[in-house]
Order: sequence, then C-alpha cells, then structure tokens
Amino acid sequence: KLSFGPPLTLGYTSRGEFLDIQLDTPFQEPMIDRLNEVLPDGFHVQQGKPVFGKAASVSSQINLACYEVELGPDYAISTEKTFAVLAQPSILVRRVKNDEINEIDVRDSILNIELRQGTGVHLLYMELALGNRGFVRPDEILSTCFGLSTQEILPLKICRTALMVSTGGSRLSPFEVSS
Repeated sequence: KLSFGPPLTLGYTSRGEFLDIQLDTPFQEPMIDRLNEVLPDGFHVQQGKPVFGKAASVSSQINLACYEVELGPDYAISTEKTFAVLAQPSILVRRVKNDEINEIDVRDSILNIELRQGTGVHLLYMELALGNRGFVRPDEILSTCFGLSTQEILPLKICRTALMVSTGGSRLSPFEVSS
C-alpha cells in the first residue's frame, strides 16, 4: 500500500518527496537498494525508516513546502518587493472551482520569501504552508504579488526543494518527527 505526500504541481520539479509504503514484512535497509535498482531514471530512494503501529503517516505530518524559482535577468523582482509582500496583512488570490471564482486570503500561508543569488541566476526562495494553515502555490504568488503573467510564469523553473514539519518554531524533516 502506497501513500504519497503533498501533490506536486504539474511542471514543477522536486529534490525531495516523501511516501509511506506499507509492507508485508519488516523494513530492512537493503530494501532501499533493491528498490533503487528497479526505479526509473531520475528516481532514487535516499532514506527509509520504519513507522510502527497506528502512528500518523509521514505524509500527513508535512505542513511546510520550500520552493526555488529560477529568475532570468528580465524579471524585475527585487529584495524590496519580497519585503513588501511579507509586510502585507492580507493577500487575496483568485481561484476558480466548479465555475465559481473565490478570493482567498493566503497571507498566513506565506511564511518566508527571499531573493537569493544562484549560479548565474537569481532564485526566489519561498516557504509556504500546507495543510490546516491553508496553502498557496508559487505561481499564485508570482502572479498576485509580483504581477507576472501566465506567459511569464510558464517558462520558469520552479523546484520544490524540501517538505518539512513546522512545529513549535522548529522546522524538521518528516524523518525527525515520525515514530
């Protein structure tokens, strides 16, 4: 039985996803090597750990996603603009569901935004809440907060760099909190 973590938006890449696998036999480290031998190119299991009994699934505990967006020289996003986004008390995003348009305040879902220097490019780094605190997608931030059009957003490389558990002011790997 497989249970996958939070879904990844179509077109995004990722450096670390989580899934729960229910096995008929007890977990053993060599299972990771055997699984990696048969996975398609580009997929690799890095770590595994047993979760016993009726413990909550690893995936259900994840409530924070980190993203990096590669920005080319034509994108006018500055450090000042990222500070301005974080200073806003409310950020309304328009979402369409069942032919109905809703405006949703996603400000509480935006935990951090930073402009970072990558290798020859600027990276827009975002920490976004998942689960009970609501959610917001990076493309919604790019359009609503930075004014980018769909045509400007589509060619951008957006990578989910981490999935974490934010609890009591700490940010932990799901492996650090599962039992």
